[in-house]
This record gives sequence, structure tokens and C-alpha cells, in this order.
Amino acid sequence: YRPSRLNARYHADLANDLGNLLNRVLGLVGKHFKQVPEPTTPGEFDDEIKAMHRETLRKLDALMETFAFDTALETLWEFVRRINRYIQQTEVWTLNTPEKRPRMGTILYNALEALRIISVLISPFMPETADKIQQQLNLPVGRANGFDTIAVWGGLPTTLAIARGEPIFPRIDKQTRKKKASPTQTPKQQAAKASSNLVSFSEFQKLELRAAKVLAAEPIEGADRLLKLRVDLGAEKRQVVAGIAEHYTPETLIGKQVIVVTNLEPATIRGVASQGMLLAASGDAVVLATLEMEVPLGTQIR
Repeated sequence: YRPSRLNARYHADLANDLGNLLNRVLGLVGKHFKQVPEPTTPGEFDDEIKAMHRETLRKLDALMETFAFDTALETLWEFVRRINRYIQQTEVWTLNTPEKRPRMGTILYNALEALRIISVLISPFMPETADKIQQQLNLPVGRANGFDTIAVWGGLPTTLAIARGEPIFPRIDKQTRKKKASPTQTPKQQAAKASSNLVSFSEFQKLELRAAKVLAAEPIEGADRLLKLRVDLGAEKRQVVAGIAEHYTPETLIGKQVIVVTNLEPATIRGVASQGMLLAASGDAVVLATLEMEVPLGTQIR
């Protein structure tokens, strides 16, 4: 056990995977539909996630019989990550037009139904989290959502008004943890601490940002969120591991000009060497930072 490892798993599996999925889906439903939409317009990827639902139930049944709880949780989280990819693949946030709105509603219904199923499946491991998810879906909490209710896809009523609440897994940064652990501070001390996260210009200048082009991209076995990239920096080529697999497919990255932090210490991620980091914005979607127009490879970004 290491605190840093616990923090990484909390943010990766709970805050980013499950918490962000719930928050994004409920946010889109609340903005565009107010209640659970009707699934009237099936399309690409729908059958795939429904098949994975059936396969996940089959695997979990066998794993729980043999008390393989760790493998059971990882199997469940593969389903959570697949629903996150479903949201990214369908680009549901772009479908709010009269002709595409029925498809938008169907995608969001499927995501809500997956969350309902996930809430039941995690209830033996995380009962309070299961209750919070069901409350935000405006479902009755507890035994009314038993395992018999998730055997068949489509059990979520479309008459429910959603009840979006606070994030179930709020992000916890290092400053927040230190603040909670520290004794009460005077206003002067608090003011000094508030300014302590400022970075001087000279410190910022230490970062080396350069333009690069993606030459190759491929998944990393056993790591759903990671891609291994080969990038051209003009004077050299490097390998970079990026946590963007849920937002970009390898083929869409080939030829894309990106911004790379080139003077980070090399790291090994899931056994794969990484010699830099891509810049990206994150919110409802992760979007790689790029330039308004192409520049020579290796150009320094200031």
C-alpha cells in the first residue's frame, strides 16, 4: 500500500471512470431532455454494449461463485470504461439538432441504463455509492434494484425525471489533502498559502514544449485508457504513452500535429517507456492541444 497508489486509483477508476461518466451523462440529459429519454433510434455501437452487458453478467456470476472478488471488480470496470468509450465514439454532445435529437436520446438512454446496471453490480462492494447513483437516477434505493432487475437490458423507465446531485467522487488534489491534514491557520498564513501555487516566469520557462507529428499509434495491451505513440520532433523521434484511448482511436491520430512536453524525465507506464507528454484539454471530452496552422516539426512553443 502507498498513498500515491491509492490516490492514483481513486482518480483513475472512481473519479475519472465512474464518477465522470455519471456526471457527464446526467449533465447532458438535464440540459437537453430533463427526464430519461425514449430509446427510439438505435445505431452504431448499441448492440456491442448490450452484448457486453450480457457477457459481463455471465463472467461476474462465475467469478463471484469462486470468490474472485478482485477479478470481478476489474471485469465490472471494463464495462464502465466501455460505456465511457461509447459516449466518446458516438460524440453524443454534438447531436442536439432536430434531425439527430432522437439518436442523442437513445445514446443517453443506453448510458443511463448501463449506469443503473452498474449501480446494482457494485452494490455488494460499494453499497453507499450504489445508493448515490440510484438516487441521482431517481430510482428507489436498495432492494427494489435487485440483481433480477438487470438480467435484461431496458429496465430503466423513461418517465423518470433525473435528480443530478454532487459528484459522487470529487477530485482531491494534493493541496486539499494537505489543508485537511494541517492545523487551523491564521488569515495571514492562509493568504501566503493561497499564493504558494503560483509559478514564476523563470520556472515556466523551464518547460520545453515542441511541435510534433504523430507517426504511429497503437493500444497497450491490458490498458484500456492508454495508447503508445511514435512522434516526430524533427531532429528526433520519440515514443510517448498517452491516456487518450477512450477519446481517440489510433487511426485518427496518424498525421496529427500535437504539442509535446519534451524535457520531462522518462517514465515507464504499464511496462512501456514514455519520453514526453502530450498537452490536452479535459472536460466533457479530452481534446489534444494543437496549433492553428502547421509549423516545422520541433518548433518550440512559447
